Amino acid sequence: EAAGSSPLGYKFSWSPKGVLLAARNAARFRHEGQLYEVPGDDLLAHSKPMTLNNAFAFDVLPNRDSTAFAKLYGLADAPSFYRGTLRYQGFCERMLALARLGLLDASPRPELKAVAGEQMSLCQWFARILGASASDGKPAMLDVVRSRLGSDCSKMGLEFIAWLGLLGDELVPNNVSVDVPIDVIAQLLQRQEMAYQPGERDMVV
Repeated sequence: EAAGSSPLGYKFSWSPKGVLLAARNAARFRHEGQLYEVPGDDLLAHSKPMTLNNAFAFDVLPNRDSTAFAKLYGLADAPSFYRGTLRYQGFCERMLALARLGLLDASPRPELKAVAGEQMSLCQWFARILGASASDGKPAMLDVVRSRLGSDCSKMGLEFIAWLGLLGDELVPNNVSVDVPIDVIAQLLQRQEMAYQPGERDMVV
């Protein structure tokens, strides 16, 4: 219930940047005798729906190298062994949108660096990431966004980038490296509705 106030269905009990980086970790698991390896860039696209007790609708993602734990649990010969991360449905779709738009990139991008004295709006910054121009207008930017997202995460993705303020005139935070996309997004996620409030608790399923 507490997570319902967050568009990700998730609240941060640790570093927002750590959560974003974890969404790009490569994974390995075994299924019916076959070993599967998922590159970090494809992790979010490999989420699967899971419903528990007809009450909780989750997405499950493979969590790093599951095979390393098979022997530890005495299950080295098990034909299937999978360690997963549960997130409320919608989390992976929104995070996948960020990834497809280059907003989870952790390497500096020179074109995002502000020149001396320049103050960029979030919309201008986002336009540079897209290789577009904010002066072309938001409809043109949205066309680029839709083409990058694809039909599988377009609606939620558009709503989420709007919620982050990436289509607005608010200035890029001045306490982060503006040329590193993931740093800016991590800062934008540090909002009151993304943090645990008094009386709210994490849940173990």
